[in-house]
Amino acid sequence: VIADALGEHAFEFVAELLCDKHGVKLLQETLRVHGCLEETYWICAFAVNQHAGICGANPNGDIDPVTKIPHPTCACSAPKFFNEDPPLNEHGESIQCEMNKFDDMMAF
Repeated sequence: VIADALGEHAFEFVAELLCDKHGVKLLQETLRVHGCLEETYWICAFAVNQHAGICGANPNGDIDPVTKIPHPTCACSAPKFFNEDPPLNEHGESIQCEMNKFDDMMAF
């Protein structure tokens, strides 16, 4: 979040500064100078385990907007569960699929 507020495309430098009090104070001052110390971010704490769904393929050849290279795929052997994979709930949605539950979690 801090790296984004500062317009950085990587977070390693910010992560290093967060390791000690002097670095935290430097980041606070930098955010203040850039006029973004009081910016508000919405952070979704409901993460989807991509290894249980989409990690093994990039069928549309989607490109990372920062690096301009195709999103990498994973060769893990984790079972994949998509919206129509049984068992299904009463609405015909896969119970084991994580990707079809975001709207329900937000409504909760």
